[in-house]
Amino acid sequence: MSYRLAIVGGGTGGHLFPGIAVAEAWIRTIQDSDVVFVGSERGIEAKVLPSLGYSLVCVPAERLKNAGFRERAKSLLRMPRSMFHAWRVLRELRPDVVLGVGGYVSGPVVLAAALSGVPCAVAEQNALPGLTNRLLSRFVARIYTAFPEAADRLPARKIRPLGNPVREAICRASELAPAAGGGRRVLIMGGSQGARALNERLPPVLVELTRVFPGLAVRHQTGRGQAEAVRLAYGQDGPGAVVVEEFIDDVAAALAWADLVVCRSGATTVAELACMGRPAVFIPFPQAADDHQTVNARALVDAGAARMLREGDATPERLTEVLSELLGTPALLAEMGQRARERGRPLAASAIASDLASLMAGGKS
Repeated sequence: MSYRLAIVGGGTGGHLFPGIAVAEAWIRTIQDSDVVFVGSERGIEAKVLPSLGYSLVCVPAERLKNAGFRERAKSLLRMPRSMFHAWRVLRELRPDVVLGVGGYVSGPVVLAAALSGVPCAVAEQNALPGLTNRLLSRFVARIYTAFPEAADRLPARKIRPLGNPVREAICRASELAPAAGGGRRVLIMGGSQGARALNERLPPVLVELTRVFPGLAVRHQTGRGQAEAVRLAYGQDGPGAVVVEEFIDDVAAALAWADLVVCRSGATTVAELACMGRPAVFIPFPQAADDHQTVNARALVDAGAARMLREGDATPERLTEVLSELLGTPALLAEMGQRARERGRPLAASAIASDLASLMAGGKS
């Protein structure tokens, strides 16, 4: 008999990659088990999951959060269709337990599963829970959290504070990666969708810093369609070693390479940086729902493992000042990296997989 876990959600890497981490742990620790993902053909899952060998079933669904009135009204009118597709998919897949990882697809599928009597849980990656998980929290049996702030908006009796799951490759790389501060290697990551502000503001700053730090090396992840413009921005006078790419497939290797990371502060990014022990300069996405990226960042900033600049404050002068201080003080980078590592949760995925197995067993009894 095979025990099937359905992982539902995605859309962005911040939702998908924690799901992949739990899938790895489930297959690794639960005998006679398999995993199927349920997501959207428009999300990053449609690109990433087939290359990893996971099955993906797509369900039509529409967003409610951050949608205009007309778009929200259309989404509500289409909700019955999404629920119909969700029930049909569940009848076909027959999962033993369901984990929602966020994103609008998770809403109808997790709700349909819960109403059908399938044991269900959700993973809330952020410090401030999103709309979908807040709504689903009434119907699921477990809520996995990583930040204490999340408990203020969710049913306390359902919360399991097990941390954000991090992929196995990153956990393995963290054991072998050298300590930060051994060189002057800067990694810029705007998340799976890129970050225009980082792409526009950082190249001229790093070109200027090359005159102070001649050995500076840069790896810059831009997001789709922005790589060529960023390459031109670095030009001929930039760092001698610059790699510009739309998407980084091997995040573990990129983090292991870096001495300093400049990035947004999505919850998955924060968890991966902590696990790898990498200091960061966070520039939170200002349009994130409820400004949750700022709250996410504070976990490492308050620990002395990162610095944070609001996007409006991230002027060329201020970026130059902060990066100059950090790159010019290797001992400080090393200390920040150690403080980040102390807050890593490399066993979160395994803990969640084990708890899902317990939930499944209870549902079958």
